[in-house]
Amino acid sequence: MANKQLKEKRLASRRRKIFFTVVALLTAGAGLYLMLKPVEVTVSKAVRSPVIDAVYATGIVETTMMVQIAPKTIGRIIYYPVEEHMTVKRGDVLLRMESQEAEARIADAKARVELAEREARRAADLLRTGAGTAQNNDRAQAELRSARAALKVAEDQSSNMIIRSPDNCTVIFRDAEVGELITAGQTVRWLDCSGIKRITADVDEEDINKVRPGMEVKIGLSSATGDMYDGVIERITPKGDTANRSYRVRIALPRDTALKIGMTVEANIITGETVEAVIVPARSVRGGELFIVDQNGRLRLMPVKVGRLDSNNAEITEGLEGGEDVVTVFDDSLKDGRRAKTVRDRTRARR
Repeated sequence: MANKQLKEKRLASRRRKIFFTVVALLTAGAGLYLMLKPVEVTVSKAVRSPVIDAVYATGIVETTMMVQIAPKTIGRIIYYPVEEHMTVKRGDVLLRMESQEAEARIADAKARVELAEREARRAADLLRTGAGTAQNNDRAQAELRSARAALKVAEDQSSNMIIRSPDNCTVIFRDAEVGELITAGQTVRWLDCSGIKRITADVDEEDINKVRPGMEVKIGLSSATGDMYDGVIERITPKGDTANRSYRVRIALPRDTALKIGMTVEANIITGETVEAVIVPARSVRGGELFIVDQNGRLRLMPVKVGRLDSNNAEITEGLEGGEDVVTVFDDSLKDGRRAKTVRDRTRARR
């Protein structure tokens, strides 16, 4: 009986060993299969391309001599002869306002001057004959001076009812119409008196020391049409804006530029350029390393040195030659030497 129980125990023990051996072999086989099975990775080519350093700024297209026309006094428009795009010469009438009240003030002032002149002559004659006093003569002369000054003010006010062109210009904006009552200081015209366009842009104080006159500028519209225009840094305002922490920069434009006055633009000021650099996706690099897939279809962890970096691209200054298949997004689960099945990053290819 005892021998029979001992044999059964040995048999059960042998069965357990066989079971665990089979499980171990199956586990090892599964692990080996996973190691041998290629991992699928998305890749893109490390490309050799020029790299540009640029300072970003926003600005407005204007003319080098843009004149704002506004009356000095309140009045109603009775004559408005010029339209937008018209050219005007120095002294041409741009606008005339109703002047009945001004003419009435001039008439009153002239009458006062005539009366003061008669009184001044009479006081002077009386003083010469001894019938008058020096005090009365001085008072009459003072009244004459005051009357003449009042006439001058009235005439100046009347002349303000007519607005003339300050120079040879082009009308680029017209506001208000005949019959409209306008107030002192209300803009009714904008004139371009130079015919030369430029951009005034604001550059952050952290970037201004990188900017120099003569630097090339690539200009795009804020509306993102895709059109690009050329410009050149003309000058930099010496004093910055302490509130906005920026400096004003003037950008010269070609005479035939298609940019229109008043447009809001985005300016990229070219501060440096590398003729040829190796470029990879920015997300492919982590901690100075990235994965490539070699010619044998295996992953290789490559130490690299990163230069310029933005949200999309990274410049590799050491570690790659260009043309390598780079794993687009760095993944900690990838292992050096593992077989890989590559899928081309079509999104990256279209950029």
